[in-house]
Amino acid sequence: MIFRITALALMLVYSATAESYGSLRCKGKIIDEGMSMHKVLSLCGEPNSRRIEQAPVRHRNAIGYSSFSGVSHTELWEYDRGWGKFPIVLRFVDETIKRVEYRERRADAGEDD
Repeated sequence: MIFRITALALMLVYSATAESYGSLRCKGKIIDEGMSMHKVLSLCGEPNSRRIEQAPVRHRNAIGYSSFSGVSHTELWEYDRGWGKFPIVLRFVDETIKRVEYRERRADAGEDD
């Protein structure tokens, strides 16, 4: 009995973490962390939406002071995978995928105003 409860608990924990990060397949290839923007575009085509963010990058020196060292460029690409599937968001930092995640559909998605 204890084994069954433990197994069930582990399955629930695994399924919860498996849904927070996803993968996207394009032309039979898995799109995953570390891929370049160029490779994703060649396999998946243009995303449904793009958003570009820039953030200052700071670093600390040996004494503990921090200073500005440049700008990080982040792009968020969203691919709508069709009816019944959550959209996938690819987070690129300096033109490389850093995270693949599912996006929940908005309550107003698909409704006409």
